[in-house]
Amino acid sequence: MSLLKSCITGSIKKTLLKLCETRFVERHESIMTFASLLPFIVQALDEMKTWTSCETRKVALRLESSITNASFIVALNVLETVSGLLLPLTRILQSVSYDISQAMVHVSGLIDVLENIRSEGSEFTVVFKKASDLAEKVGVVITKPRAAQRSVYRKNAGVGSSIEDYYRINVFYPTVDAIIVDLKHRFGERQQTATGISCLIPSLMDFGIKKQEQWKSLLAVIETYHDCLDVTAADLHGEFELWRKQWQNSEERPQSALASLDSCYEYYPNIKTFLQMLATLPVTTAEPERLFSRMERTLTSIRVSMSEIRLQDLVLLQVNRRHAPSIDQVIDRLAATTARRLRFLL
Repeated sequence: MSLLKSCITGSIKKTLLKLCETRFVERHESIMTFASLLPFIVQALDEMKTWTSCETRKVALRLESSITNASFIVALNVLETVSGLLLPLTRILQSVSYDISQAMVHVSGLIDVLENIRSEGSEFTVVFKKASDLAEKVGVVITKPRAAQRSVYRKNAGVGSSIEDYYRINVFYPTVDAIIVDLKHRFGERQQTATGISCLIPSLMDFGIKKQEQWKSLLAVIETYHDCLDVTAADLHGEFELWRKQWQNSEERPQSALASLDSCYEYYPNIKTFLQMLATLPVTTAEPERLFSRMERTLTSIRVSMSEIRLQDLVLLQVNRRHAPSIDQVIDRLAATTARRLRFLL
């Protein structure tokens, strides 16, 4: 690592990031960091090939041969471009207090962008030019590997295709297609149904011709979650109309499910239940994983006999540290509960 740092000049990034399988933000950042530092990595490997250790020279030669391959360089730049598109969404999905309706808006926007890139194809021209410049820096010429005359299982670039078309068909298109399919699978029909509750958020209500469409989306939610909802369509329809009337002439409308809950009184019990569902449905596993980490730090071996209520209180104190009482407040509360021999208050 010190050798790599000595080779890096004119770059803000000085160290490589480990490719993490579970932390998606770090994964995207590690790919982009590796692509930006590739010329310096090759320079460091060239230096390592002159070392006296035979094993070090063999490993350095093998690594340099792998990363200076034309297919690797093009694929790396394709991944860097796609990671740049995925990174903002990844950061948002791992944020706190983010409901599923907001997430689906950004996911739909990302899928549209990827489909436009896939259909137009002009984006790959920029990617290929960038890959060619990077290959020139490391002394590699982008060439086309041998291609089969006939492809059986999937479309393949023919022998007569250009170098750019070969990598567009064999590298760029499959990568973009795989990401689009994965996004549609992760945020599929069930997630789209759950977002139908978002029409109860006042800022997203439509007071015109789309009223019936929003009501149909609520009916789909009732049908999907009928096992855990004690509500009928007739009961919800009355509250839905009154809830819409309450916000129709209002200028300031809540923008999220949590903000809508603050304005939802006991007069709308079913709508309150739906908004609670929308606010608590997990978008990703990031929020549960944060809770599990706090549970692991709290429920240690010396605390295994504590009650469930005490465990919940300790976890809430960790989550809401800014609202935790001070030491003086705890002592005052303890001294005021009952008479004690020891004088806590002076």
